[in-house]
Formats: sequence, C-alpha cells, structure tokens
Amino acid sequence: MINLCRNAKFCVSISIPTFFIISFCIFNFTLNAQLSKGFDALSQYDFFKAREIFTKELKKNRAPAAYGLAKIHYDKLNHFHSLDSAYKRINQSQDAWNILDPKKKVKLWELGVSDSSIIGLKNRIFSEAFRLAEVANSADSYQYFLKNYPGSPQQKEAIRLRNNKAFENSDSSGTVASLTAFIEMYPDAEDISKAKERLDAAQFRENTSSQTLAGYEKFLADFPSSRHRLQAEDAIYSLSIPEPKVDVLYSFVKRYPQNRNSEVAWEQLYSLFTSDQQSESFNSFKERFPEYPLQERVHRDVELSRTRLFPVVQNEKWGYADSTGSIMINYQFEEAELFSGNLAGVRLGGLMGYVNKAGIKVIKPQFSDADPFRNNVAIVEKDTVVGLLNTRGEWILEPVYSSISGPEEGIYLTERDEKFGFTDASGKSVSILSFDNAKAFHEGLAAVSIEGKWGYIDSNAKDVIAIQFEEAESFINGLAKVSINGEYGLINKNGKFIIQPKYSAISEISDGLYKLTSGGKCSFADNEGKIVVAPGPNCAEPVLGVDGFSNGFSRVERKGKKGFINKTGRLAIPATYDDAGYFSDGLASVSKRNKWGFINKAGKPVTEFTYEAVWAFRDGKARVKKAGLMGMINKDGKVILPLSYEDIIELNGYYIVTLKGKKSMLDNNLKMLLNAEYDDIRKTAYPEILQLLKDGKMAWYHLGMKRVYWKEDGM
Repeated sequence: MINLCRNAKFCVSISIPTFFIISFCIFNFTLNAQLSKGFDALSQYDFFKAREIFTKELKKNRAPAAYGLAKIHYDKLNHFHSLDSAYKRINQSQDAWNILDPKKKVKLWELGVSDSSIIGLKNRIFSEAFRLAEVANSADSYQYFLKNYPGSPQQKEAIRLRNNKAFENSDSSGTVASLTAFIEMYPDAEDISKAKERLDAAQFRENTSSQTLAGYEKFLADFPSSRHRLQAEDAIYSLSIPEPKVDVLYSFVKRYPQNRNSEVAWEQLYSLFTSDQQSESFNSFKERFPEYPLQERVHRDVELSRTRLFPVVQNEKWGYADSTGSIMINYQFEEAELFSGNLAGVRLGGLMGYVNKAGIKVIKPQFSDADPFRNNVAIVEKDTVVGLLNTRGEWILEPVYSSISGPEEGIYLTERDEKFGFTDASGKSVSILSFDNAKAFHEGLAAVSIEGKWGYIDSNAKDVIAIQFEEAESFINGLAKVSINGEYGLINKNGKFIIQPKYSAISEISDGLYKLTSGGKCSFADNEGKIVVAPGPNCAEPVLGVDGFSNGFSRVERKGKKGFINKTGRLAIPATYDDAGYFSDGLASVSKRNKWGFINKAGKPVTEFTYEAVWAFRDGKARVKKAGLMGMINKDGKVILPLSYEDIIELNGYYIVTLKGKKSMLDNNLKMLLNAEYDDIRKTAYPEILQLLKDGKMAWYHLGMKRVYWKEDGM
C-alpha cells in the first residue's frame, strides 16, 4: 500500500497495482492531448500554435515534438521555414526515437510519428538541401551542404560536384596558390591529375615570366621533375644562342651539358667549324674540342674528308666509289648526285634526300627535287613549291614559294604569287614579297620593279635609288645600265648618271671601256663617263660574245668591211676584210673571199687565208677547219694537229676530239689520253674528273692519275 495525501487532513491509501494503472492513464491522457493539439494545428497550417505546443513538449516528449518542429521548419509556406533548423530538429527526433520505449512508439504511430516518417522527412530535408546546393552550383554551396548535412545519401555526389567546382575555380584563376590550395584540400578529387598538370604549367609560367636565363635556370633548379623542364631547356637554348656561332655554341655546351639541346648545339658547332669539309678543319676541331661526345665521328670524317666520292651505277642502281674505284656506298639509289661538302642528293622511292659520305641518310628522301648544298643551305622542291633547308633537315624557309634562286652575296631571291622578295641564309626576310619583279644582288644592291618601273635597294631593304627607270641591270664595277624613255645610260651607286641616258645600246665593259651606240655610230667611255674614243660610223656587231675592246683593239666596220681601232680611236688596222673576229693571244681572225686566217697587232698576216672557219687562239693554239675537218695550228701558222677530226672542243685546257663519230681526249700538249671510242666525254663539278659514256654505260676518268679509275660493268 502507498499513501497519497494532499494534506494532513486528507489521505488515501491504495494498492501498488492500482497506482501504476492510474499513472499510465494520466500519462496517456497528457501525451495524446497536447501532442494531438500540436499535430492538429500543424495540419490546419496554424504554425504558430503548433510551434508553441511542440516547443513546450520538447523536454517531456522530444521525439514527437522535435518531429513536429522539423515539419514546421521544412514547410516553405511559413516564415519559420529553415532547412538547417529542420535538419537539427529531425536529428533530435531521431535520437529520441531510437531510445524511446517500444510501447510509447506504438501510441505515437497514431500521431503519424514513426521510424519511416522520421527517416522520410530527414531524406526530404537532405534532398531539398542538396537541390539548393545544386541551384547555387558553387564549391561553397556544396561544401555548406556537406558540412551541415552529414550522412546524406547525396554526400558522394556533393563531394564530386564540390571538387569539380573547386577545380574549375582554381583552374580559372590559374595561379600557383589557387591550384596548390586545391590539391592540398582535395587530394582525392577526380581532377587531381589535371590540377597537378595545371599547377606544373602555372609554376613554369609564374617562375619564368621574366623570360630571362636566370629565371629559367632557377625554375629547373626548383622544379627538376616538371613536365615543362624541356620547354625551359629549349628557352635557355634559344636565349643562349641568338645566332649559331662557334664560340657561342661552345659556351652553351660547356655551361649546360645536361640540356637536351646540347647534342643539337654540338652538331651545329661541328657543322659550322667543319663546313669546308677539309681534313685540316676536322683535325683542328678534334684538338680544340676534346670533350665532343662523338669522337669516333671526327675520326671517320677526317678520313672521309680526304676522300672524294663519285656516283657509280650498276643495273640501274646508284652508289658511290672513291678515286681508287672502291665502292664506299653500296648500289641502292635511283639517282645520285655529286657530293657538295659532306652531303650528296640521292633519289629513293622517287623522292630526293641527302646522304653523307658514310652512307647515312642524314635527310630522308621526301623532296621532288633537291639542289646541292651551298654554305650548308639547299634549295629543295616539295609538292611543286620550294623552300630552303639546312644540313640537319630543318626548314630555314618553309616550302611555299614558286621559285628561289641564289644565293648571290648571301641573299636568296624569292617569288610567291607573282611577287618577289629577298631572304638571307638564316631565313630572315631582307625584303618582304612586295616587288613585281627583281634581280639578284650584285655589289650590295639589287634591282627591283614596281608597276613597270625599276630602282635599287640595299641588303637592308632600304630604297637606295628611287623607282624611276624603264629597265635596270645589275651593278658591275660600281656602274649599272638603266634606261629612260627608251635610251640607255650608266649610273653609279648614288643614282647619279655617269653617262647620260641618250644611247640606243651600251655594251658590257671590256678592256676597261664601255661601248656606246647612238645613231649608227659607236664611241667608247671609261668608268668615269669620259669619252676616250670619239663616235665613229658603222660599229661592228659583237662576235662570239665579245664586244668592244679585246687586247687593246675593237672591231669596227667601214663601208661593209671590217678593221680594228685602238684605244685612241685611230683606225690601227684598215677596214679591208670581209669579216673579222677579235684579238686573243695577240692575234685576230680575219677573212677574205670567205677564207679565214690570222693577223697580228700590226695588221700583218701570220697564216695563209685557207680555212673555212677558225677559232680564237688560246695558249698559243687555235682550232681551224678545212674541207669539213678540224685540226689545230700554232701562232706561226704551222699545223700541230692534223685536220682530220669532225669536231674539237676545248675543255679546261684539254681537247675533246671526234673521229668517225667517236670521241677521244688530248692534253694541252696534244698528247692522246683516251682512244677514240667514247660516245661522249663530259666535264663534272670537279675539274680533275671527267665522265665517259659508251654504249649507254658510264666511267670516271681522273685527269691527275690519267686513267679510268671506275667503270660500269660491261663498258
């Protein structure tokens, strides 16, 4: 029994079972009455009353009261709406629910409070909070969601989206600080590898913004594993070598031996130092640069530099042999050119490339045509356009031009889209493609044309002589022939007329004089414009390419007859001949009654007039022709080579003679070197080497050794 007493005057005694029944009834009444009112108010959108009830019930009935408050804060239709508050209350409700007596949970079901309703509301809160984060779509909005709504089903996606936006922000900023912060804060982000690449680029950009050697060197020291290491090395190479010179290149390889361009610099240095391909140059290189990493190459090139190689052919395949006839590069090419320096053009698979004397394809076949290298630069054609190539196979000038010629005085004349310009051997434009026509440089100036008029520029593309002439020739000995109104004159390099433009023709200089023609008369002037031979009638036309004076005499014509004047203008040899050549070796060819002979400077005959054709004397010998056959005479008129040959051609001091359709060769003393059995005998780029052709076969003849040192099988 227990006593329930209001005061001392009133006491009631009841049994213990009866107390528990009464207590339960009182609790049940309180729970249902207050909470029911709260949930009824909530269903009627009386948020103020519901909030008041639930707030009061929090201490006694946390699970349902916090749930009711969570619903109020979740609902957007009231000014108590707050997802953060809703999330706080639903967590309180869930925590209280988890420890609530099961019997009490049963009664709360009647009010709509249950596991599923609490979890459902919590998930809706998560979803709405995540939706708002997505609407804002910023790294901060996703971070706020993750911080304030932990354990959400959207957590992984929120992390991914936050990381993506954070990466976008740092990438947009592009600074080392922003990218570093991203990597440190989000090491597991899916864009982490991109961020590291961007950071690498930002480190390179920010640390080398000065674009100085010191900046690039410090970058390499601070970031040795950077993906931009090679770019920094290239920048150091470019800054160190503004133009390739031996001392500059050597300084680079000494200072930066680990730079990836060190090998290229050594190659440039080697090519520059040994550009003449002489053994002395190779030996000097070996002594001066003992640290050169390819010493075996130097040894090989020393030997090869002493060796001349010549193209040879067997079964329509070409290779190279030395002057002993030994095959140095096997037969393999469809075409083979003579070596120019240490490289020779070869054709393989229909395309041209270059090999060195070791047979290595230094520049792979890729061109439709390829010229020999000159000063380590070659003009090559690719896909119908031409460009300039260096000996490493790199474009000095991209192949976009319709033509390139030169170099003259180190400058190439270029043409593209019918416009002309000039480029030096480094590919640097001396003048852009701005001229309608142009001629090569001579004596520092080039004639250029715009809209049909000509003038002159210098090698800096500066207008030296204004565009004004109808025609303009290149400068020779400081003077150039130009025309105005159809008349010719001579100007100096200042554009001043040395000889006024009033002549119908001006010949090239000969014997120090110019021949001036006007009105059918000719005169002669020196290179200062002074007339040294007064105008005379009926000047003779040029003969065999010679015009004006030769050996002190010039051919003239008087009344249809030929004679000679001297440099005073006096008729030194009367005009009594039907025709005349020019003086050479002190003798001139003249003809009477269609027969030719020779006279001396005194005008006296030194031979009989018996020949149907003669050629000028050279080295005391002249070729003559009689009865269709040729021979040779000396200056006394004596026959020194019988007149029994069909043809005689002078070739570098030797004579190629044709007998019964076959060619042989004589030396300068007219001694027979080759028998008359060849279809052709041709000179080559090497004065001591001749090419012999017979029955479609080829051989090489060495004038120094006076023998055939190689011949094709079957010849």
